[in-house]
Amino acid sequence: MSKYSNWEELADLLSLEIKKDIAEEYFTEKKYLEKAWEDYKQKAKDLEKYEEKIFQYTCRLVMMLRDEKLIEQFREITGFDLKACYFPYLLESETIKKRLFKKLKVPFAIRAKGKFVKLFLELYKKLAANIEEYNKKFTHYRQEYMDLVEETKRFNKRFDLSAMLSFFRKLSGEPSEEIFSSDDKTKVYEELTKKLAISIPPQPDQELPIFPSPRPYREISGELIKLAKIAFTQNKGFAKELLEIATQES
Repeated sequence: MSKYSNWEELADLLSLEIKKDIAEEYFTEKKYLEKAWEDYKQKAKDLEKYEEKIFQYTCRLVMMLRDEKLIEQFREITGFDLKACYFPYLLESETIKKRLFKKLKVPFAIRAKGKFVKLFLELYKKLAANIEEYNKKFTHYRQEYMDLVEETKRFNKRFDLSAMLSFFRKLSGEPSEEIFSSDDKTKVYEELTKKLAISIPPQPDQELPIFPSPRPYREISGELIKLAKIAFTQNKGFAKELLEIATQES
């Protein structure tokens, strides 16, 4: 004789098992997606570190060029605009000057002008390298975002609250009478759906900048050298001060 006294008891047991399986699947997938979004956000922090480096190299080049016309010439030569970091007070701040140039390890040259030019070129190369690395990571980051958005949309659609409740009601053989009014039910469903669903953060483009790639150094080295020499000649005292700060040990 069957251990189940009747078919209703068996149906109830099966109904309970199905609900448990759905709940377990929901929480397992939700945990996975939440972890995936946390990892994604951590990568954003890594990108922010590159963004900070790019900003620092931009400010160093601005300080070395100093003159707004030379900064515009730099943009024409390289295709990269330094004006995001061009502020008059920046050029005069002793604190910022020391923070940007202290212990930069100036390349060897006999004359100050040669040191200045070599340092300028070195900073440009590092700026370009950091932008290239940033853009590579940003491309992967944006693709990961798009993949996660699709996964999250599928999850939210699959575990739609109204569909799940309707399914459970039919599974349990409950009557279809409505407990709430249509408006009340809509509000309750909306609130519960928000709690159950996984939210999607803003697109990467809305939170992180996109940097244009500067022209390769080998294509414009001669023009950059001329520009650096002009900058040194126009502000010799200031240029030597930057070099002195860069060579200080403490």
